[in-house]
Amino acid sequence: MKQTQTKMPNAGEALFYHLYLKTQLDRVLGGEYISFSIKIKEYFNLFLSSNFRLLIVMDGVLPSYKEETRLSRFRKKIDDFRGLLNTLNMTRQMIEQQSFEFVPIPDYCGYCFIETVQELRIPLLRTIRENDRHIATLAKWLGAFAVLSSDSDFYILDCPGFIHFDSIHVKDNGHLYGKLFEMDEIVNELKVPKYALPLLAVSLNFC
Repeated sequence: MKQTQTKMPNAGEALFYHLYLKTQLDRVLGGEYISFSIKIKEYFNLFLSSNFRLLIVMDGVLPSYKEETRLSRFRKKIDDFRGLLNTLNMTRQMIEQQSFEFVPIPDYCGYCFIETVQELRIPLLRTIRENDRHIATLAKWLGAFAVLSSDSDFYILDCPGFIHFDSIHVKDNGHLYGKLFEMDEIVNELKVPKYALPLLAVSLNFC
């Protein structure tokens, strides 16, 4: 992935969650905002130092058409907070010995992410609703190298390419490496037409 001034749109929310979970920063006792900001800068500087031109696209403020998905996420958040109530009587030592994967990421971490992106002068956009289709369209319009995200929708959306966050790593030579998925290759491998990919994904419960 060593490129020269190559455009690379990022799915904002997906990257925010990916980075906070990857860094394993505290979620129970409030967000570790300074540490999170440092990790964000380290991550983006890997791309900026390799001459990638990043663009962050955040979800919009209007509700998604996927109403049932939104309701499911809200129910999970309520259950998570119920589990968090059980920690109120714990000492810090007891808390540190527990696994709190169910605990939601503090909301202000999202503001920390946005402020850090703006501090780095990385362009940031916000769509009206969900950002995935907008990112795919924007990537084609910009002639981008690929889209960076963890959203499996990008396997079937018509965009220049898709790189999953989990596949990105730095080798000893200092270059960034990642696994690139291209729709043409997926279509050739599966022996299905492009227009059938969304139907195939739904039937396999993939997206």
